Amino acid sequence: MSRVYIQTHPKILGAPWFSYTLDLIGKIAGLAAPIQAGTHASPDAEAVTLCYGTEASAFFIPAKTGIGNGEMIPHDFDCGPAGQVSVPIYTETVDGSSGTVDLLYNFFAYVSCLEEFEHEKSRGPIQSYAFRLKGNTARFERPFAQYLGLAFRRLLEKHNPKLLDPLNSRSTIYLTHDVDVIGKTMRTRLKESAFRLYSGLRSGRFAAKWILTMLLGADDYFLFDKIAKIEERHGIRSSFNIFIQPTHKGIGERLRSMIFDPSYDLADIKDLIPVLRGLHAQGFEIGAHFAFDSWQNSHRMGQEKRKLQDLLDCGRVVSCRQHWLRFSLAETWAAQWQSGIEVDTTLCFNDLPGFRAGLAMPFHPYDHINQRRHHILAIPTIVMDSHLHYYQSMNLEQRRESLRSLLDEVRAVGGSAAMIWHSHVFSQDHGWETDYLYVLSLLREMGIHSGLPRDLCDRKAGGA
Repeated sequence: MSRVYIQTHPKILGAPWFSYTLDLIGKIAGLAAPIQAGTHASPDAEAVTLCYGTEASAFFIPAKTGIGNGEMIPHDFDCGPAGQVSVPIYTETVDGSSGTVDLLYNFFAYVSCLEEFEHEKSRGPIQSYAFRLKGNTARFERPFAQYLGLAFRRLLEKHNPKLLDPLNSRSTIYLTHDVDVIGKTMRTRLKESAFRLYSGLRSGRFAAKWILTMLLGADDYFLFDKIAKIEERHGIRSSFNIFIQPTHKGIGERLRSMIFDPSYDLADIKDLIPVLRGLHAQGFEIGAHFAFDSWQNSHRMGQEKRKLQDLLDCGRVVSCRQHWLRFSLAETWAAQWQSGIEVDTTLCFNDLPGFRAGLAMPFHPYDHINQRRHHILAIPTIVMDSHLHYYQSMNLEQRRESLRSLLDEVRAVGGSAAMIWHSHVFSQDHGWETDYLYVLSLLREMGIHSGLPRDLCDRKAGGA
């Protein structure tokens, strides 16, 4: 079997990021065999040798391993069937003498959220707010890491097509519902009204009626049956992420929970438990929606997860999303794994749709602390309802254009990703059901499949 051999310097060969990158980019590129690497010429005479950082042959990639101050410039790559793609790459990774680009390190910088991790080391987690990162947010608009993987494939294909297996053409969307609200309580009225006020002032589309309807009107937010019937008509099953009230320590935590956490307590709502059991019996997934202050605490996550399992008695809970997308690259995935979670869908921005790690595929993220891949699987989430309606304040045409564009990107790379539609936004107060129905119609039109996070637990990842 033909294989790829990368010849490089000893320092690079021993770097954990390098072995992680070769494994992941090789799978995206569809290599028939794992990439081998060494500091000397390949012992296999039939191997295709690529020199990384050494110009021993005409077939080389420069080793320019750094992102400097984060400055990026566009660079065109031949991505095979995906065509020419202009990818934002770090200026520091351009070789001045040849004008070529360190494709491998740019790939690693994207998939490991390297720039975000550097920010986290010096200033703390961004807590999933893109505006806290410097630079042009256009780098999150497309799955650029995957396009780099396809460019790597094209590079190898020109030398020996036998190196490659056929690319995956099956795309999957994981439809998820974070259950933040099940009744229109006073807390819900005040919090949502405040958010609508903020959104209206921010966008310049202030509408008093829109706010007063939320504050004073009556509506039903217990909408599980409605959602299930919509999805059954489309032959789809989704995942419901359920919140469990945490044990608070101190006044500060209690106050934060009152402001940011859902107000319901599953243990006290007897009508909800049989509904969730029924959904589980119908093939829907029940995941955990960990509390606002649990994002770095495996003990709390474990408590919440076990309580959810005990109350529902529906077997193991294997997937989760952090409430409010509270997240740290250094701590959250490790804590989730320690709590017994196997699949996470938190990788998303609060204020921006798109591809936070440049990927549309389930993958084992890079552990910057221990310098190896995490055990947990991450499914990138590319859009949630509030991106369209609150943070971006889009009109109907803009929302549809954004949703189609995102799904086009997923399909273009044969990828997979998650979407969030909160359960309460199917209410009359919100009326966001229309956009969800549009998503379902797009999935059918584009031939994109639906999946459940738990489906990945046995076979781990669809390529990573």
